[in-house]
Amino acid sequence: MRVVYPSVFTGFSCLAGDCPLTCCIGWSVDIDAESLERYQSLAGAAGEMVRSHLVKDEGAYSFTVTPEGHCWFLDGDGLCRMQKEFGMDALCDTCRFFPRISWNAGSYVQFSMDLACPEVCRMAFTRPLSFREDEQEGETPLHREGRRELSAVLNRRGRLIAALERPLTVRRIVTDGREDARIASIVADCTKASRVGFLTPARVRQLQQESASYWLRHETQLEPWFSTLGSLLLFRYGCMAWYGMPWGRIVRFVRRAMRMTYLLLLHQQRDAEDLEVDAMVAASVLFARRIEHVEKNLQLLIAR
Repeated sequence: MRVVYPSVFTGFSCLAGDCPLTCCIGWSVDIDAESLERYQSLAGAAGEMVRSHLVKDEGAYSFTVTPEGHCWFLDGDGLCRMQKEFGMDALCDTCRFFPRISWNAGSYVQFSMDLACPEVCRMAFTRPLSFREDEQEGETPLHREGRRELSAVLNRRGRLIAALERPLTVRRIVTDGREDARIASIVADCTKASRVGFLTPARVRQLQQESASYWLRHETQLEPWFSTLGSLLLFRYGCMAWYGMPWGRIVRFVRRAMRMTYLLLLHQQRDAEDLEVDAMVAASVLFARRIEHVEKNLQLLIAR
């Protein structure tokens, strides 16, 4: 079995109560069928307590969210009440595996990480990026046509990632404001609850005038960060071509994601004298949580 993963995430460990922006705030936690069955069969007062905080919506279950947007099981110390009470095995798949992401086709397996996690972003933007490959036991062969299709997808993705190793390519993508009208419309279409860092359409138009000069002032720091960002997004989403998504849509999403993250960074840091990696982490997490993980906004990014 062929296992591929980005080097920057080696040794990842959840910060738990020390996380500056816990994944237990700001969205609901979907519960997988196996975990739901376990919760529904849990005996005694503990079982009643857990079940009292299950919410059903259109056939799917999640945990209760407080008026402040916290998962009900988030304790005051930033840790999970359920994990403290019942152990790691009691967690549903979402909580146990986030921010880890896996995808496989036959004997090819890839692992990536979700940039909605601040620690994932910190690791990504403070380490040199490479993609490592291991051979592990296990074999699930594809038929010949499937192998050819997978090889074509991986080769195309590899060429696109290689293009982002060129500084001029990265600068051209990130500073190109020709699609800012589309980005402004995406911002305008966000609900108030998910509005992205007060990045209003008027603000997008204003930042467009400063985009190129800001890049030139901070190019030494910005180029490797955005090369990494684009490469990680291509690595993660390139596999959608396996299911028939046109490469044009995938590339369009990555290009717009890079531009929008840059505008978020510029919006928050345009007056700062020094540009620190924490600013890039904050902009990337904001994009991931408020755009990438809102289905409507994601579709707007992919659309023509």
